[in-house]
Amino acid sequence: MACPSPDSPPTYEPSNEDSPPAYDGEAIGTIFPAQLAIYRKTGLLRPVTAVLAAHESTPLHHISLGVGLLDAGLPDVALHANANEGSSIIARSKLDSSDDSHSVQLTDFGSPISEDIKLRSRSSSRKYVFTIDCEGPGMKANSTQGFEWRPSRGQDVRGLGLRDYGWKLVWLEDPTNNLVDHGTSLGVVAVWSRCSSANSKKMMGFRFLGKGSTGDFGKHWEVMAVVTALAIWHTEITD
Repeated sequence: MACPSPDSPPTYEPSNEDSPPAYDGEAIGTIFPAQLAIYRKTGLLRPVTAVLAAHESTPLHHISLGVGLLDAGLPDVALHANANEGSSIIARSKLDSSDDSHSVQLTDFGSPISEDIKLRSRSSSRKYVFTIDCEGPGMKANSTQGFEWRPSRGQDVRGLGLRDYGWKLVWLEDPTNNLVDHGTSLGVVAVWSRCSSANSKKMMGFRFLGKGSTGDFGKHWEVMAVVTALAIWHTEITD
């Protein structure tokens, strides 16, 4: 599935999402602050790197980015444990262009915690779904939950202040039943959007919402939400 030109806005139905509440960007989850941004650390010359931070002046995590065939043996996205480029990788993703899926590996600061998790695109749609064991306090033991990244023009996305379209992450109550979710606002647990200015060091904005901002899903889910957003973003900017 080929992605449209990054500069061509997708055509989506208007959302009924409520206006987003105000956020102060302080940490309210178990790993990340509620609101994040990706800032360019190096230019277009390899190696391409970025940092994840609530504020540009205080980077939290180093991000290594692959450049297509030039880095064929490397992950497309590698999220590091802290802002040091030499720190351990806590998540990585790699696109399989044959079926438009991403293989995602999570680690517990160096030790693998699972087999590859697949972020798969829906047939003939720009939606990506994944399932993950959620170990947070709001989940039952060994609770496998499904989530889907969907294109959106809703208020939650526009509230990032970047573009009027982006992506929202919807919690699927039953991962075996793709039609069951928590509605257009209650089920939205994260959003992200690209920066509209090519000259800005800020490349992407991300925000946890609702149950996604409480830590109830657990730290592995938080990392998965961020790295899958980065995987889709990386596909868009390199397509």
